[in-house]
Amino acid sequence: STSGADAIPRYTIVNPAGPYSLTCGTTGYNANVVTGMYNVNAVAGAVVINAGLAATIKCGLGMVLSAKGIVLIDGKSIFLNWLDTLRAVCYTT
Repeated sequence: STSGADAIPRYTIVNPAGPYSLTCGTTGYNANVVTGMYNVNAVAGAVVINAGLAATIKCGLGMVLSAKGIVLIDGKSIFLNWLDTLRAVCYTT
């Protein structure tokens, strides 16, 4: 059972004077949410994610990518609906 000393949220970091920083070594960083949502909110700023090699966003149901301004998708090659095209080619040849 959960006692008052072990109430959720168990770990809360509040630092109104500045950022919270985490540096991980060569084994990486993992965040797993078993049930529920994973939220990142930059109320008055930006969100930046950089990957030295590759990045994947995979959704089981759907995804919304929206902006009140410009959306830029940049790459040497951009494939939209490529899996459906690949399936059609594989099944017709």
